[in-house]
Amino acid sequence: MNNKKILNSYNNSGQALIEILVALTISAVIISVVVSAVAVILKSTVQIRNFQAASSFAQDLADKGRIIAEAKWNDIYNLP
Repeated sequence: MNNKKILNSYNNSGQALIEILVALTISAVIISVVVSAVAVILKSTVQIRNFQAASSFAQDLADKGRIIAEAKWNDIYNLP
């Protein structure tokens, strides 16, 4: 009877160790996926900021071009 308790104790402790290892492995996989997702989000945020800055510069250039186009062209070509 006493030997049976000892064997069950060893079997249960081995099972607990495997359960802990499986839980750690699953946790590591989940953490790596989350970190990868955050990296992609941060990269896209930087790209969006760059796109917005470029769009703003392009709009400013278009406005300046429109101002020049609406001005008198003779004043530009016939400088004193």
